[in-house]
Amino acid sequence: MKANMASKRAAKAKRRKAVVTEKRKAELVATSLSEQVRIAAALPIQHCLLSQGFPKSGMGTLVLARGPTPWGFKAGVFLLDSLCLGIKDIIFSSMTSEQLEDFREVMADAAAPLERVEPSMRASCCVTSRSGRGRSASPLLVILSSSSGSLAT
Repeated sequence: MKANMASKRAAKAKRRKAVVTEKRKAELVATSLSEQVRIAAALPIQHCLLSQGFPKSGMGTLVLARGPTPWGFKAGVFLLDSLCLGIKDIIFSSMTSEQLEDFREVMADAAAPLERVEPSMRASCCVTSRSGRGRSASPLLVILSSSSGSLAT
């Protein structure tokens, strides 16, 4: 009888350990970059900014911000090269509207100022920024560009 009780306790401990392991894996996935991007893709577009003169200038920056409010959101910042590489670099982070304004000021001083554009303009610029050497748009760009056809008001 004692052996039977010990085996039941061991089996219960093994099941509990498996449950805890699965919870830890789920927590890691929930905080991963890909999960943050997936969640952001379902939110409405709050800000869509593009460097003045892109794609004619060849280089530009696209800022696409999604979130429940215009004051706090997840932003994808894309460095675009319409002449060669397509998407050169991507930054994805949480931002506030104050941080976005600071970023716009820095960009206006250092490079071309960012101007607000409609998502349809953003989509056409993204298509023209793809490289002709067999590369396609970044999965992050595709995720952030999908759904919500107009800016939230």
